[in-house]
Amino acid sequence: MSAIDGLSAPEALSFPLSDGVIGHNLAAFLPASEKTGSRNYIVVMASLDGMGTINGSMYPGADSNASGVAAMLGIAGRLAAAPVRPRNVVFVALDGHRHNCSGSQALWDAVSSGKLTDPMTGFPVRASQISLVVNLDIIGSSLSPVVKYNKEYLIALGGAYYSRSLESANKAFGLHLTYDYYGSRDFTRLFYNRTGDHRIFLEHGLRCVVFTSGITMLTNKPEDRPSALACPLLEKRIDFISSWLLSLH
Repeated sequence: MSAIDGLSAPEALSFPLSDGVIGHNLAAFLPASEKTGSRNYIVVMASLDGMGTINGSMYPGADSNASGVAAMLGIAGRLAAAPVRPRNVVFVALDGHRHNCSGSQALWDAVSSGKLTDPMTGFPVRASQISLVVNLDIIGSSLSPVVKYNKEYLIALGGAYYSRSLESANKAFGLHLTYDYYGSRDFTRLFYNRTGDHRIFLEHGLRCVVFTSGITMLTNKPEDRPSALACPLLEKRIDFISSWLLSLH
């Protein structure tokens, strides 16, 4: 975050996890361009904590969820370099995902209590000013394609509301874009309404879109290594999401 020109210095937002352990969210702000004067915010977030070492085995978490953090940083860099940004953006690397999404809850608590302040203005970011929450969760693989023979895909849960702008942005990228979890109503509800860091914001009435490439046979296993990532495809997904966010007015 510190290396991205135009982004505010990242701020650590600490919160208790359990048994005296302290978690740390990292938040950085990117202002809307002066021409827009927007008072609205988009929150782009990705969980940064992994499973670590269990019984002597290391769980690298390359896809789950280093890919989401990489995507968040890539989007931040692209938006910071854009000449026009319609809205303010808050980028948050979330801790506590493995602790019942406690980092996301702490972020919401900071918003609802007025403790999350925009360093550019000094004013609190109110929930009423957050027009969209984007959660980047397991986004780097091509191992679970929605259509068997098309590995250039992306799932956008909650994206149906934005389908017109998403499809418009996707014309330049040609991803197979879908708004449910592999055609299953039950799994769509599970991953959109009941799990994930975005659900805290969803429960409080905010619009949320979750971008994911889906759980694979390597998710949450020691084999989830960088070699499991489809890096050129991940970059295309980053470019697409960045283009879409820049199109929102």
